[in-house]
Amino acid sequence: MRYLSLIFILIFNISFLFSQNTNTGKLDQLLDYANTGNINGIKRLISAGSISSYIDFGDMQGHNALITATFRGYKDIVVLLLSQKIDVNASCIHGKTALTYAAENGYVDIASYLLAKNANPNIKINNGTTALLQAAGKGYYTITEMIINAGADVNMSGLYVNPDDANYNMTPLMVAAYNNHDDIVKLLLDNGSDINKVNNVGANALFYAIAKGNGEVAKMLLERNADANVVSSYGYYGNITTLALASSLGLNDIVSSLLIGKANINYRMADGRTALIWASISGKKDIVLSLINANADVNIKDNDGKTALMFAAENGDYDSVQYLLDGNADLSIVDNLSKNALMYAMENGNTDIVDLITKRSLAKK
Repeated sequence: MRYLSLIFILIFNISFLFSQNTNTGKLDQLLDYANTGNINGIKRLISAGSISSYIDFGDMQGHNALITATFRGYKDIVVLLLSQKIDVNASCIHGKTALTYAAENGYVDIASYLLAKNANPNIKINNGTTALLQAAGKGYYTITEMIINAGADVNMSGLYVNPDDANYNMTPLMVAAYNNHDDIVKLLLDNGSDINKVNNVGANALFYAIAKGNGEVAKMLLERNADANVVSSYGYYGNITTLALASSLGLNDIVSSLLIGKANINYRMADGRTALIWASISGKKDIVLSLINANADVNIKDNDGKTALMFAAENGDYDSVQYLLDGNADLSIVDNLSKNALMYAMENGNTDIVDLITKRSLAKK
């Protein structure tokens, strides 16, 4: 009796291993057919039966047949696989679903079909990115609209990875503003996006529009009452307002829009610098003049005691020095090193500015 039991167990194990090996072979075929667009091959596997026992499995990266076919853009295979009850929300080891791949590659028809089959638009991949974030970031208006209509959370944020800048936690609105997709910005705002939500570095959508010089998007956001006074630790600046950022980048039109939008012109950041000081540091003479004309305080000092005039004199920016002097910049102010604007001009060999400051000093006596 004992031997009969052992024989039975051995036969069972052999049968199980044979079944597993058979399914593994069929799975490999299924994945290959999905990757190469061989719909007839998949139909043969379906006709052979038992496809439900392996259809949801994937490769070493977790890419099942649906994810693979979606990535390759084979809608006919996507439709066929979903007819066989493959899990529409299955994800790979990176957390990406078929919908994520459809959204980031602009496959409108596939995205539409996946959503019709109850693909979850709010699944986050491992770094927090969603299908909506991908579609909005890449400017795919139709897919963005479909995902929103399917119930996506328009304010869900995630890590947005892009080749041009550091990677920050961003909402779809921030990403659309950053990439200058004004139509998607409007779509998101019309569907309840929080215009003043800030991320891990304190930036809102308006800040990102300014960072990339997207004037029309910035203007739209300001017209929708975006906060013009957020302070962000964005990039190398360390700590900067929207107005100071626009000033440092020389974005004249955006500076004008921000001033209309009630940006605080004399806001001192953590380093004590103002928008005017940043404009002087960056040599943006037109903006220096605009800020002076808008009643910026020309004598505010940063934490090192330096004024806008000192930076302009140091950098050899003759026009800005002239504008600042015309705006009543105080020549007697010294910084923490006991230096004034004249000394900075002299140290850097800016003789024309030395002459200008000297003449203005004599004229005041």
